[in-house]
Amino acid sequence: MKKIICSLAMAVLNMTVVVRPAAAELQFGNPELLLRFQDAAGGFGLLEMTNKRDGGSFVSQNPAHAALWLVRLSRAGRVDDQTASFYTDTGVLVTERVNPLAGMVSIDSNAPARRSFRRYNREDGAAVLELIWDDIAVDGEKSALKAVASFETGPAGGSVLGRLRVEVKSRKYALESSAFPHIGPMSEAGTYHLLLPRLTYGGQFFRNNKQDFSLLYPSIIAQESCMAMLRPDAGGIYWAFHDAGAAAKGITVGAALSATVEAAAANSGVTGRSRTIDYCWEISPIRDEWGAAELYLNRAQHQPWLQKGLLRDRTDLPEHYRDIELWVNISGSPAEMKAAYDRVREEVGDARVAVHWYNWNIYPFDTNYPEYFPALEGSEKVIREITANGDFVVPYINGHCWDPQLPSYRTEGIRAAVKKRSGEIALEKYGPVNLLAPVCPTSPEFQRRIQETCRKLVAMGVNGIYLDQIGQLSPMSCFDATHGHELGNGDYWTGGYRSMLGKIMEEHAGKIFLATENAAEPYIDTISSFLVWTEITGDDFPLLPQIYNRYAFYYGALSFPEDSMQSFAAAQKRCLLWGYQPGWMGWLHGQAPDKRSPGHAEKIAYLNQVIALRREIKACLLDGALVHDVKILSENPAVQIKWFRMNGEEHDEPVLSGAVWRNEKRDGAVVVLANLDTHERIGSIEIDPQLYGLKVMPSVYRQLRGNLHGALNKNGKSVIEVPVPALGFALLELSAK
Repeated sequence: MKKIICSLAMAVLNMTVVVRPAAAELQFGNPELLLRFQDAAGGFGLLEMTNKRDGGSFVSQNPAHAALWLVRLSRAGRVDDQTASFYTDTGVLVTERVNPLAGMVSIDSNAPARRSFRRYNREDGAAVLELIWDDIAVDGEKSALKAVASFETGPAGGSVLGRLRVEVKSRKYALESSAFPHIGPMSEAGTYHLLLPRLTYGGQFFRNNKQDFSLLYPSIIAQESCMAMLRPDAGGIYWAFHDAGAAAKGITVGAALSATVEAAAANSGVTGRSRTIDYCWEISPIRDEWGAAELYLNRAQHQPWLQKGLLRDRTDLPEHYRDIELWVNISGSPAEMKAAYDRVREEVGDARVAVHWYNWNIYPFDTNYPEYFPALEGSEKVIREITANGDFVVPYINGHCWDPQLPSYRTEGIRAAVKKRSGEIALEKYGPVNLLAPVCPTSPEFQRRIQETCRKLVAMGVNGIYLDQIGQLSPMSCFDATHGHELGNGDYWTGGYRSMLGKIMEEHAGKIFLATENAAEPYIDTISSFLVWTEITGDDFPLLPQIYNRYAFYYGALSFPEDSMQSFAAAQKRCLLWGYQPGWMGWLHGQAPDKRSPGHAEKIAYLNQVIALRREIKACLLDGALVHDVKILSENPAVQIKWFRMNGEEHDEPVLSGAVWRNEKRDGAVVVLANLDTHERIGSIEIDPQLYGLKVMPSVYRQLRGNLHGALNKNGKSVIEVPVPALGFALLELSAK
């Protein structure tokens, strides 16, 4: 699969390969993209990235110290008194002290080396540049390290694909990590916009960025792995990091656009066994922030997690799964759950509901994992009543922890737990007193228990199961060789989960779907519903639904009772503009009359409006694509939004906003406008079909649920005056007839 994504393997050449020492700055790229590197004396550091198609250039602010990569080595490890276990070639389990000496050695592309480069063209037409660092000495050990950074022109468009190969020849040192790219400042702070794959919606967009960021992929902090840097009023540069194994990587970006993508080594710290994590660095020109998703999906389509295809074509999911319109979060006994569900049915009419049910068994929350049964008496009866209505019941189980208080922990859990280099288990604290052991997902003991729990739940009649924390947490480094995986980093973490979850889906094909907390991308073919419930801000950008709306569902635009009606609407409008399934607010839906918060009826009514309009444009939301925002030309004052999620967040937000959803055939689109004002506003909007990726240009527009209609300018942009009701929406359909 990796070869499909970004193969740099040597093919039959159609010209002689010339290897020579570098004596001048090097340039590489294509008609749309320029990369410029230092000469040999400068260490081949990256000096420039220029978007030749759209404009936008980023140039090293410190060319004398420009770099390209970094590796960290340890001499028999880096921390005292740690051990690692591994199997010898003859199958004997050996435990060694990995870290008798403290400290690491860091070496970057400026280290003394015998440097050379070569250019060639492959038979498939790709141009290749290889930058070579040989005979790198480490602590007096000559020729201890060799590095090769390879760049090739991509199969389509203006992309360039890069990869770093590191060979450790040392007998004393082992790899701890490798970083590629590892570059110094490329811009003055505040002079560029930055798109990052960060937090709840899969993206955040920072205009005139002056902040530093540290991300960890795959996790809630980076749920996919692409980013873009843009010049105001120009284009910019897009990056992505493609890895079929989705191994852990740290992504750091400085305010002055220094950037490092670092991956801990597989078998890190183990001399003679350590290796770099193999991934591809894609560099492309980009017009604006809305172009990142399509670039990313072009390669993500080849990743393992998209090989089951579109949701609509999958046969392993239950009937009406794609018809879920609202999620409700209910905790309590079967009687309490059913009473809340009945109130929900009164509140939302005929909307199809998924009930996310907590505390359905006899044990307190965050205890007794992974042992869940017996269920509370009456659970099966309530489950079957609700599913008979055509709705979904999705009970909670945990997908990460083992309770050390259980007898089974001593017999199985200790063996299954994640081990540090020292062999210790780092217990995690949940709530004020609960300590739980994180489990390595490759553990057969853990997999067996989760599979058995799912089997019992399906027998009770559930049609969905929620496994907590899987899409939230980054892969942990496990050093227990009895698990059969490489030590430290690698593809075993996501691979272990995918194996376990795949078996569950195969066993219960067509009966259940799986859900999890947040939305790390490597699990999409096994987990198809993702609860996105963490921090929301005014900088959020909808990268997740832009990339994956046809492959997965994202649910839960959270608000809190303290949010004003305008602030509530500012969060919930995203369910229509960005395609998220609404709900999962336990304080709102299903509450008894004496427990309802102020504004309850108004907020329920607003969400019912969102549900109804989502139904109106369902075809685009399910099978189309979110392609752009809407340019508002008329006066558009800001209103202060305060969200009480995560200790509160305040920002100013324009009262009018919009999004464009292209239909599946690419011969039309729907424009969605939202108004946060408390009175109607007339929005003067610009329609620019050239931005929407349509195969057939629309010629007319008409308002859905309204009387507005007219012709579009055939030669370019059109301006339309659209009335948008107070705290409401307007929908325009663009079509060729």
